[in-house]
Amino acid sequence: MRVLPPVEVGAGGADTAYEVGLPPHDGLNKPGEAKLDFMRPNTQFVFHSTDPTECALLKMPFRTANELILFENGESMKSRKLTDGSLPTVTSGHGAYILDPQNRMFHFTACGGATRNEQTNEPIGSSYYLIRQSEEKIQVNLEITMSYAEFFAEIPIAGTDAEVFRTETLAQRTVQLDKMVNNMALLLEIPRSKVKVACVHEVGQPCIPGELEKLFGGFLPGRRARRADGSGATVIGLEASFEAVANDTEYAETQAKLQHADQVLAGLANETDLGDLTDGAGFTARSVEY
Repeated sequence: MRVLPPVEVGAGGADTAYEVGLPPHDGLNKPGEAKLDFMRPNTQFVFHSTDPTECALLKMPFRTANELILFENGESMKSRKLTDGSLPTVTSGHGAYILDPQNRMFHFTACGGATRNEQTNEPIGSSYYLIRQSEEKIQVNLEITMSYAEFFAEIPIAGTDAEVFRTETLAQRTVQLDKMVNNMALLLEIPRSKVKVACVHEVGQPCIPGELEKLFGGFLPGRRARRADGSGATVIGLEASFEAVANDTEYAETQAKLQHADQVLAGLANETDLGDLTDGAGFTARSVEY
């Protein structure tokens, strides 16, 4: 985790626009003049103004394809993210933001505020902004010793009711997947609620989330895209994700969990016995990639 020192910004009028890069003080308030380096997630800004109507537009380069989120005075501004294709202006209101991926520029509107001292209740007159990566993820691909066709078996056994068989078979798969997710959460020491099955696909084929909808939603004839003959091994994609928080202590705890999980997965990648991952799941793990 790296938290950069706050960049201090003062209001300069209703039409003020700042271009900010690293080192920040060379780029402030010099649109089109300064040669800017890329900013990093966890950058903080302080906007000095007691007037909520006094705003400035900040633009800064980010070399990232990951979604970013803006926090203002510790509160998420996710609801202020622009989704109509437009860019923020100085009149967009406090906390309006967007990452322009084509130009690799992050834009947000900073406005003055009546932040108060928690002990004295006296106005401080500053707004604090923090940019973080919106979500931190760990993605794991688990190859199992079961063909794709077997995993999604839908052919009824002779002498049984077809629909009953399909329902029971698919229901059994959901239970098996749930057990595997529980096992993964325990091994990585990550809360169960943070881990999910992202995809089930055949080795060498792309991940198509729609296959999971068919698995959990029951038999949907004619909607599955047949690929090869289904004889290839099955890959189960697992994902553990943590949403960004402004609190530095909580953020540090999340980073520690992710680093620990990364170490555990590095060890699993070299293991030949992966029975702990699929214990009780009804199939055997062959390999782990992350």
